[in-house]
Amino acid sequence: MEIRANYVLVGLSIIIAAVLCLAFLLWMGKRNLSQNTVRYDINFPSAVSGIGIGTDVLFLGVKVGTINDIWIDPETLSSVRVRITIADTTPIRTDTTATIELRGLTGSSIVQLRSPSTTAPLLRPAPHEVPLIRAAPSSLEKITNDVPALIASANDLLSSLRLVVNEENAKTFSGILGSLDSLAARLAERSGDLQEISSNLNASMERIADAALNMERLTDGINSYVHTDLRQTTEAFSSMARRIDTLAEGMSPGLNRFAGDGLDEFQRLLTELRQLVTAFTHLIRRIEGDPRHFLFGNPVPEYAQ
Repeated sequence: MEIRANYVLVGLSIIIAAVLCLAFLLWMGKRNLSQNTVRYDINFPSAVSGIGIGTDVLFLGVKVGTINDIWIDPETLSSVRVRITIADTTPIRTDTTATIELRGLTGSSIVQLRSPSTTAPLLRPAPHEVPLIRAAPSSLEKITNDVPALIASANDLLSSLRLVVNEENAKTFSGILGSLDSLAARLAERSGDLQEISSNLNASMERIADAALNMERLTDGINSYVHTDLRQTTEAFSSMARRIDTLAEGMSPGLNRFAGDGLDEFQRLLTELRQLVTAFTHLIRRIEGDPRHFLFGNPVPEYAQ
């Protein structure tokens, strides 16, 4: 009974899985049928490589369709016509271009669609017609097209180098190298002098640093004097000036009176003092000339008996 029950569970699981797979396939088919597509042709003027039926078509890096046919244009026999099928919601415009690019550095080739502007009119297919998208050279094609010009430029450069590197210029270059060797030898011989010069420069720099430090200290001392001692001295002078102004204001009335009546009285006093000094001088001279006469006066004459 247990073995038969296990067989029943396995069978039911297989049936359920098959039903789910069938439902998923039906859903995917319905999704593909409900998605509208449109066809465009791309005319590549040169050979194409790396693309084929089923190659992805991208618009600004987003997959929008695939290639479903490739053939050589029977009218020109030098261009390749590629037909792509993409979603009808893709904004293909009249200025849209198609290029063949590599997906990554070593990936497969893809067709990349780009529209340089968003104002150009949309390119929609007419009945029974397939619109044509213009092809543009890819980055690889641009590099390939520029290779001949690069080779020509390289040849010109080599020709110019051959003109420069001749025998005469080689001798000149050899002479320059010899002069450089001689200069290097002389510098090696004078290495001691160079070390001495370097030591002197270091000593000079140290002296300059010490001088700068002393100057900084002097500046700090001057700033300290300006902020302390000079301020105190200035305040002392200001105080003395205020005192002198106060004293002058107190003496002003007396000076004014002296300049009026006192000055005339002082002048008379000086005149009288000058007269007194003159008289005193005259008196001293008389005493010195005849002190007896000054002391005893004129003698009384004696008469004979």
